[in-house]
Amino acid sequence: MPSGSNLIGSKSSREGSITFRSFDPGNFRELPIEFFEATNEEIEQACQLADFAAKDLRFISKNKISQFLRSVKSELVSSKDEILSYYTLESGLSEERGNLEFARTTNLLEDYAEFISSPDFCVNEREVGEPTLVKTSFGIGPVVVFGASNFPLAYSTVGGDTVSAWVAQCPVIVKSHPMHAGTSELVGNAIQRAVKQSGMPEGIFSLVNGKSHQVGEKLVQHPLVRAVGFTGSHKGGRALFDLASKRKEPIPVFAEMGSVNPVILMDASPEKLVDQARKLSESISNDAGQFCTKPGIIFVPEQHLAFFYIELQNRLKEAPSFLMIHPEIQKRYMERVDEVAKANNGEQWRYRSSNHPLSAVISVTAVSMSKFQANLTFHEEVFGPHVLLVGYASENELTNTLKLLGGQLTISIFCSDFNKLKQMSFMSVIPGMAGRIILNGVPTGVRVCKASNHGGPYPASTDSRFTAVGFDSWKRFSREIAFQNFPMESTREMFNENPLG
Repeated sequence: MPSGSNLIGSKSSREGSITFRSFDPGNFRELPIEFFEATNEEIEQACQLADFAAKDLRFISKNKISQFLRSVKSELVSSKDEILSYYTLESGLSEERGNLEFARTTNLLEDYAEFISSPDFCVNEREVGEPTLVKTSFGIGPVVVFGASNFPLAYSTVGGDTVSAWVAQCPVIVKSHPMHAGTSELVGNAIQRAVKQSGMPEGIFSLVNGKSHQVGEKLVQHPLVRAVGFTGSHKGGRALFDLASKRKEPIPVFAEMGSVNPVILMDASPEKLVDQARKLSESISNDAGQFCTKPGIIFVPEQHLAFFYIELQNRLKEAPSFLMIHPEIQKRYMERVDEVAKANNGEQWRYRSSNHPLSAVISVTAVSMSKFQANLTFHEEVFGPHVLLVGYASENELTNTLKLLGGQLTISIFCSDFNKLKQMSFMSVIPGMAGRIILNGVPTGVRVCKASNHGGPYPASTDSRFTAVGFDSWKRFSREIAFQNFPMESTREMFNENPLG
């Protein structure tokens, strides 16, 4: 059972007077445990410990990092029942979803542990000559990670950002998401045990609570913090990016901020459109559409828009009922749905399969191309189970319209004739728009592997050169140093402040 404490290195701490509670969506009630918002002193302690740890981690062996990741995995597995019990309580997500997310998290730890011990993971490059150069990677320093509301495990306390920062040999301070602070603490307890068992410096991990924006702002502005990892809304990510840019010494913010994930339908046959409606309805409605990769806009050939509109509605009516994670998310979702309906003169289809207060309201809005082009309201993400259908009359019209959209995490194309697809003018546009381009498939379901890419041009992310998912995600939190005329075997060890350990 969570205690409501902050986890500062190896200690539990409850020094503050400001408290908050997490929420049980299933029973629509606040949970009884009070979580203590971190004080300035606790934030300072966490940052100091992280700074001390960064100096040790810079020279630690990859094998030891690998052992630590496996120890975290082992501790999570031993606490799985307790963690998942609180996960479902705080999120309203199903036990099946919890098991999937838990497996993704533990698999990530194991896969990274194996990867960094393999010859494929190389942080040194050497060029012999005049002069001889050795280039190696070092962790950038303490990283602040913000837990994501829609992924209480896989993108939270020990999710993709945290693990990739550890692989880069950086300590991590996690700002827990207040919607699942209890789950975060239970996961944090497992990490604390793994830190002790692995003999890692205690400052490699801390967890701080906070419902107000002040805790996150203080962390981002702290002079010892060297980078930030964030998954969430454009508003939140941009605010952190601006804060970090205004520091005396600016630091990078790697924010993944969502996307409308355009989908292009090119096939004309009713059979194919029916199949595409089925696939897309599942992707739109699953877990109430609370994914950053949910399809948000579907471009449909104008002559088939009415048919597809009805077919998609019929499929969405058959979708299982899901809850929104929290009343605030539901409130923001309904405000955006109403905003889109107003921009479309009130025309919008809505469906709700349950009377539960947090039951998701599925909605579909169909608009003309001219209306879509003229109103930016239609271009912005609606986080939840809403999708916009836009009819297009020609290839050129579609290409010109895509140019109006900002950066995206994904773009999906349904087309059974690949030779025809290769000739489309928009194929020269979309590589500059998105981080992942999908053929005949849906954007939800992000595979974690070396070939993964989860990011995209702004506003999908703040730095399109990096991925937030997959083995290469560690590169966000490292920097390279070239040593000239030094023996390769000594370049890292001789600059260690404590070379003999």
